[in-house]
Formats: sequence, structure tokens, C-alpha cells
Amino acid sequence: MTDNVDLRQVQWVAGNYDERELENLYVFEKAIAEKRVGYIFNAMERYCLDPVEIIGIGFCLSKKHAEFMAQVFNKAGIPSEFLIAESENDVRDSVKRRLVMREITFVFVVDLYNEGIDIPEVNTVLFLRPTESLTVFLQQLGRGLRLCEGKEALTVLDFVGQAHQKYSFEDRFKALLSRTRKTIEQEIKMGFANVARGCSIQLEKQAQDYILENIRDAVNTKRNLISKLYDLLEIKHELKVREFFEGYHVTPQDVHGFTKN
Repeated sequence: MTDNVDLRQVQWVAGNYDERELENLYVFEKAIAEKRVGYIFNAMERYCLDPVEIIGIGFCLSKKHAEFMAQVFNKAGIPSEFLIAESENDVRDSVKRRLVMREITFVFVVDLYNEGIDIPEVNTVLFLRPTESLTVFLQQLGRGLRLCEGKEALTVLDFVGQAHQKYSFEDRFKALLSRTRKTIEQEIKMGFANVARGCSIQLEKQAQDYILENIRDAVNTKRNLISKLYDLLEIKHELKVREFFEGYHVTPQDVHGFTKN
């Protein structure tokens, strides 16, 4: 889904967006935050079930962001709660029970529900922040993929804005389209013809343009490979070659091609 927030100028620190700057845009810059909420509601009207049928999780950036999302959803008549890593177990259990019983429609979380939690009834997932880690992205996506009696489908809304040049959309599509022999750019232009059976990926025109621009800018040029290496070295002082290849989907052939020139 198209996101109105432009993240190109947000600081990039040690392989991640600066969370304080993101929080400011998503919560405290009132005009930007309220406009973004409008985009979210419009997307839900177009693509989601009737709110009374939704059992949803929204993945947020911070406690303030999760609290803000719960407040605006409640204000709009969509019963919601928020949870954080510090939430007591009895509170977590109560919110989970109310979600499954449809007493609330959404739970907005931060640093929770990535793994180790099983709510098969979840039929809607909202990605409300950019997730730099592919592992975390797949774990969060997996929260909605559990089978459950009466559950016909999972709807996932991922809100895509103009991203920092070091952020990679391509990794996510590679993980979702692991069997294709085509480039991700080709898959996007073909409407994801090779997505797994029973699944579909739909990109709004503006979101598609943002993603294609990001992918084209991230081609593994020599300069980009060096930049990626420095990003990882900021996080890990000791770096194994395999970690670099796997972390950035770089092949030995990519590196060999540059050493020959």
C-alpha cells in the first residue's frame, strides 16, 4: 500500500532507520501522522474484511507508536489495544483472549509476536513500520499464516513510502518468490505470476513506482557493495564472508566481477 511518509532523508544508522526520527514522523508530526492514518483507513476499506470479521495484528515502531495507533483506531470506532515487551503476562493473555473472541479488532504491538506466539485466528496483518531485518519480516508475516477452522484467507497490508537508498525492498520479494528465475523487477511488471499457489501480491501504482526505483538504485555496483560491507561492519566488528553474502543476497560472482576490472 502507498505510504505518504517520505523516509529518504531519515538518518540511517548501523543498518537501520533512526527510530527517533521515524517515531517523530509517525506520531508527533501531527499533520503527517494524521494523513498517514487516513491512508491506512482507506487501504483497509478497499482490501480488508468487514471490521467485525477482522482479527488483526499491527506491527509498530515503538511504544508511543503502538499506543497512538490504538488510540486513533478506537477513536474511529475500531476497538483496539496495544502491547509492548514489558506488558505483564496477564495483560497479554487478556488481550489475546479478547482478540480471538472479537471483543477487540486489532492489537498493536512492538517487540512482540515476532515468534513464539500462536494465534491461528489472525486474518489481518498490518506492517506499520519499515522492517529492516528480513528474518523479523518473515516471522511477523508468519503470525498470520497459521491455519484455523473458518479462516479463508490472510490479508497483509504493507505500507510503502519513499525509502532510504540503503533500505532493500528486493530482499522481501526474493524470499516470497524463491522459486522464480526472473528478476524481481520482471516479476513486479508481470504482476507476480510466479507467486506461491493460493497467494497473490497486489501493488498500488505509486507503491510499485517507489519499489522499482529502490530496486534499480540498489543494483550491486562496486560502490554499493562497499557501502553494504561498511554497514555490516558497523554492527559486527568481525564479519564472515558468508554472513555478508547471505545478509545482502550477494553472490561470489558479483564480487569476482569487480575484482577482475
